[in-house]
Amino acid sequence: MKWRVKYFCTCRETRNSEVPETLEDPRCFHELNYLYFCEDCAAIRCNYCVDKEVKAIFCPSCLFETTQTSAVASGNVCLRNCLRCPDCLANLIVSSVDLGYSARCAVCAYHVELAKGRPLAAQAEDVAESERIEGLKNAFVNGSEIELKLRDPVKLPLRVPLRARYSKFCKYCRNQVADHDPQPASAKVINAVMARSMVPEIKVLTGTDQPRMVVSNPTPLELQVTLASKSGIRFAVTQLTLKPGSGKRDDLSLIRGVPECLIGRETTASRQVFMEGSRKRQTGVEQGINWALIDLEVPKDTTQFNVQVSVKFIAGNETMSLTLWLLCRNE
Repeated sequence: MKWRVKYFCTCRETRNSEVPETLEDPRCFHELNYLYFCEDCAAIRCNYCVDKEVKAIFCPSCLFETTQTSAVASGNVCLRNCLRCPDCLANLIVSSVDLGYSARCAVCAYHVELAKGRPLAAQAEDVAESERIEGLKNAFVNGSEIELKLRDPVKLPLRVPLRARYSKFCKYCRNQVADHDPQPASAKVINAVMARSMVPEIKVLTGTDQPRMVVSNPTPLELQVTLASKSGIRFAVTQLTLKPGSGKRDDLSLIRGVPECLIGRETTASRQVFMEGSRKRQTGVEQGINWALIDLEVPKDTTQFNVQVSVKFIAGNETMSLTLWLLCRNE
């Protein structure tokens, strides 16, 4: 069994209240990796509370870019002869033979022979045409059944559906939260304000008699974190001060930002960090530079509980407060 932590988004709330009315709605909780953060609203944003603006439409197989008008006219499939396997949906390798074309799948054993003289994409559309004929049966009076022995139908390849790249904006203030390079061959992210880099990351660990909670600070600011729960959960400590990480990417800096229980194997760098004595240990709490490991008291047979996390961001003389709601579920 593993504890999974999901973050609450307020996009379905109808009014402001101390405790959200939709806190019991599972549709309001999302994985932290899939959430954005609006800096103007100072709030988490999910895919339901962001507006999308299409920047480019292209084929993922040949990277051919097209317009929205052409995409709608073609049924949102590739305008070229890109085909994919009807069994495993992998791209087909098409080669020329004497009497036509041979389309083979490099993943499974699918193989089909296509005739010359017609575009490959047009031959793939024969599948859709044959499905339409099935609907004509309702227009005829049922006659006597005749037993016929027919050979198995040939599965024709499918056309590759188009994909799009978007710019994403906060639905409430129109602040941009994500933007990608419109070039199909590029994987560059121009701008993306992800919640994972703006709010504390919280994990619940198992492996002992009672679960433990890891609270990490991924931001370059000092955080004051207050934990609370109305589900009967007790924390070894409810108030924490987490310093920002060093921002360095060397082995020592990375290990300093990870609790000992999450280090998979012992290395020279990990032994050096443990010998530094920079980790504070007291009853129920282990704290590093930008993280803290807290013991929890969870009632027996509890499979899920909510946690209220109050965060204060400190940047010099300026502060900003944020309240997060979490759902911890044992799956």
